[in-house]
Amino acid sequence: MDADFYAILEIMRGVDQESIEAAYRRLALLYHPDLNRSPEATRKMQEVNMAYMILRNPAKRAVYDRDHGIPAVSFRANPVAAKEPYRARAVYNPVQPPPRMVTDPAPGSETQLLTFYIEQSTYAFNILDVESVNMMQPILQHLRAPLFIEGLVTYRSQRLPVIDLRRHLGYPNLPTTRDTRILVVKFDGIATGLIVDSTGVPMRVENNQIEAPHPLSDDNQAPFVKGIVHNGFQVVVILDLPALLTQHEYEELKNFVR
Repeated sequence: MDADFYAILEIMRGVDQESIEAAYRRLALLYHPDLNRSPEATRKMQEVNMAYMILRNPAKRAVYDRDHGIPAVSFRANPVAAKEPYRARAVYNPVQPPPRMVTDPAPGSETQLLTFYIEQSTYAFNILDVESVNMMQPILQHLRAPLFIEGLVTYRSQRLPVIDLRRHLGYPNLPTTRDTRILVVKFDGIATGLIVDSTGVPMRVENNQIEAPHPLSDDNQAPFVKGIVHNGFQVVVILDLPALLTQHEYEELKNFVR
């Protein structure tokens, strides 16, 4: 293995697992075959998949680091992939998102999407997954907050954990603007805020117009990409809400709100 897997994922050696996951989410969206049709993108995605499959696994990462003379990692924050990265953590435990039930809609039926924007790209959730859209507000920091949670906000007389979706997808942080919004959703029944750059108008699409995402390789796909919709010249990426968090993050979220 002569390739520099850390350089391929555009991260520093010794980063924590959250930074690896965020870097992969960003690069998977950048070079996804449904979003980037260039031959260079296909080659790059193959490299990203290989690097991710090694570095996301603690045992394989340890062997790779040893074979390349890389000292034992200390899990520093990652200034490259996230700019304002996740704080350092002592251990990591990458796992797959929890299993979920998928019900296929009836042929010819419609799906209503809520569109939103991050880094000038258009994303969407099924509108049924979004409880409300709210103006940005000050975030209350909390010492017990897991690495992927920014803090707490007040919502309907209760405190909700909030996740910066921009940072969670591996994009650099930007100051909030008058367009910044908080989408209130539920992860396994836990009300949570997702910070996005801005929101668009709801859109209705026929289910037969939603393209299933192509796999990123023969044995790998981005589980957080649920489908692709072409709206004129606009490409809308439908994100699968439950798959945005790993099982470990689900457990941390549940422990945090107890």
